[in-house]
Amino acid sequence: MAEAFLGLVISLQLHSGLKLTGTVAHIEPTTQQMTLKEAQLLFPGQPPHFTSVYGVSGKDIADLQVVSKPANDQQSKTATTNGSSKKQQTSTTTTATHERVSNENNQRPRQKKNNTPKRSSSSRKARQQQQQQHNGKGVSSNGWADEDVDGFKEKEFDFQANLSMFDKEKVFAEIRELDETAPETLLVTLNRLPRKPDVARTKLLPTENVLDNERESIGEESDTESSTTDERKLVNGNNHGKHLTPSIRTLDTHISCIPVSPLQMAHAEHECIKTGPSEVQLIENGGRGVCALTLQLIGGSRRIQSDDIPVIIMLTGNNKIGAYGMAAARHLINHGCHVVVCASEKRQGLGDAIAQQEAMFEHVGGKIVYDIQELSQWSADLIVDAMVGSQHNVLENDDDQQEYESLCKMIQWTSEQSSPVLSIDFPSALGEAREYCIHPRWTVCLGAPKTGCLSSQVTGTLYIADIGIPKTCWKRAGVKGWSAPWGADFVVALEYVC
Repeated sequence: MAEAFLGLVISLQLHSGLKLTGTVAHIEPTTQQMTLKEAQLLFPGQPPHFTSVYGVSGKDIADLQVVSKPANDQQSKTATTNGSSKKQQTSTTTTATHERVSNENNQRPRQKKNNTPKRSSSSRKARQQQQQQHNGKGVSSNGWADEDVDGFKEKEFDFQANLSMFDKEKVFAEIRELDETAPETLLVTLNRLPRKPDVARTKLLPTENVLDNERESIGEESDTESSTTDERKLVNGNNHGKHLTPSIRTLDTHISCIPVSPLQMAHAEHECIKTGPSEVQLIENGGRGVCALTLQLIGGSRRIQSDDIPVIIMLTGNNKIGAYGMAAARHLINHGCHVVVCASEKRQGLGDAIAQQEAMFEHVGGKIVYDIQELSQWSADLIVDAMVGSQHNVLENDDDQQEYESLCKMIQWTSEQSSPVLSIDFPSALGEAREYCIHPRWTVCLGAPKTGCLSSQVTGTLYIADIGIPKTCWKRAGVKGWSAPWGADFVVALEYVC
């Protein structure tokens, strides 16, 4: 649109008060900078000044008027020039000079039109100017801002029609014919992995395991699985190669029980606590299951109702396994047993769960000692190991050195006793080479068997106690194929199947 003003003689009124007249030589669309040739500057109260080139910014223009057109209104332009010359009282020489400049400007656009290559829009603009002249309409006083733009609209580009002209298959076929590179030398071929045979795929939850459920030992924990190293062999004193985890099933109904890692157990408990039962309820359920099995192992109701009151020694650590032991000790007192608890740490250093269970145990008349040597005055019918269980990695911090030494003494004392031992969740073991370890006659796992349960040489006779974790929590924890083995019981005997 700006090109329509090229060659026109215009009169400009600037915001600064300056008036000027000249021929439009160039208009920059991006910066709106207008260049005038043979410009005449009219300062108020001064004679006009002439300059060959003068630039004006579009934002400085207050008003624009077309004085003359390139081809038609030569007489009007001459009159306008003469009138402005008389108004400013200029000489006859100045008027003649201005008329000569105007005549030259009228001729230059015609020369430019004849000598320069025509652009695609020049004919359209010429038709627009002719139509305006035919209709007797001049250019608006406000310049290009109020002009009709319909004449400048081009035909819309048809993308669909042009896209259909491109035959993609033909082009790529030609490229393949011209490409003489051997397929085996292509980079995409070198980086391509061998195709795996088609196998049935199963959709898994984000927390489920992709690898097969095969374990070797209870080992150290990683982010997703318990490592299966040779640590469990050191506990057993057996270094004759690796042991694959045998399958575990219920003794009576032969329902398969999938071993879980301590990390999976923690995830299942976390999922359970979010929706219920709470952590306190889980500990209460586990303590009641341990109590029921303990009463069964010492002889049941016949042994409880005799005059010889059974003595149970409970060894507890400052962890969740110790909280299960404290809950079981409280239930045993309620069922007529004499229970003595040996704790690894005094109350000011206990965790919340174990501290709560210890306070309830003392309220029912239980006795707690903190020195293992004080247990020598009792002859125990049964020793219950609730010291470490499967949470042996909680003592890796140097700040727990005092508790670590206390637990080692308790494990050493237990190994020297002739009384049978029942371990809760997993036999306790400490030391770099597992030199301090419990060899129980029975082990009761809480919720599910643990991955370290390799044989009866490790755990003794194996049991499992229901602590109330729903099946959906096991699934969200990544335990595949879990099925409830309980039946009508809360404590179920298990067996190893090689």
